[in-house]
Amino acid sequence: MPGLSPASGCAATPVTFQNWEQIVMKDKTCGRWWRGTRWLVLGLLLPIGAACAASSAEKEKDKQLIAAAKRGEAATVAPLSEQGASVRTRDESGVTALIAAAYRNHLETAVLLIKAGADVNAQDNTQQSAYLIATSEGRLPLLKLTLRAGTDVRSLDSYNGTGLIRAADRGHVAISKVLLKTKLQVNHVNRLGWTALLEAIILGDGGPRHTEVVRLNVQAGADVNLADSGGVTPLAHAVQRGYGKMISILERPGRVKMRKSLFVLHSDDHQTAVSR
Repeated sequence: MPGLSPASGCAATPVTFQNWEQIVMKDKTCGRWWRGTRWLVLGLLLPIGAACAASSAEKEKDKQLIAAAKRGEAATVAPLSEQGASVRTRDESGVTALIAAAYRNHLETAVLLIKAGADVNAQDNTQQSAYLIATSEGRLPLLKLTLRAGTDVRSLDSYNGTGLIRAADRGHVAISKVLLKTKLQVNHVNRLGWTALLEAIILGDGGPRHTEVVRLNVQAGADVNLADSGGVTPLAHAVQRGYGKMISILERPGRVKMRKSLFVLHSDDHQTAVSR
């Protein structure tokens, strides 16, 4: 453009937007150019500025929506959604409003968000979703809500584990019952080399809840002969821990191919509880 280079005599020093026009008008060549094009330039800049302002306002509403969902403020979530706040936006951790509500078990807020179009299968940066949170935290109403909303029961967490494995780890009987009625794979193996059955034994305490989870998984078709990555079977793990009732479930006629010496347990048989 004419008159905008140092050769034309215009100032080359960076200036603020506020005094830019004054400096330009001091130069005859620049001044003529600016008088002839100012409305064209302003006509281009003003819509851009307006769009930027609108985008900023929308982003602020999105942030407010996630914050309100995190606090379980259903009365705030509804109007924000109606005013255009996106139920699918994410924060820097990949958390959506629905995931934020699920973390704190704000069921009413979760219902509103799903009705507004929230993605029930969305996962944050740690691969948590409303559905997966419900399975590990034992939140039955939230689980049923996500299932009704069409959640993918085959979705996996950061350990490549299913919701059933997460429920088995924590000994969630009611959650396990519901999940075992879905199309979820009962013999899925996670990144640690464990099925839901193995997790209930290895990470369980041998008490009534984990024992019932073992029974439910076996009843649903869990392979009692499927060993972990170290070759140790569910029965061998139960025997090593002295979990008598679990042993009885696993040893029933026709279930275990052979007991032999129950294999030799390795000293590093992954007994350390895994934090999800």
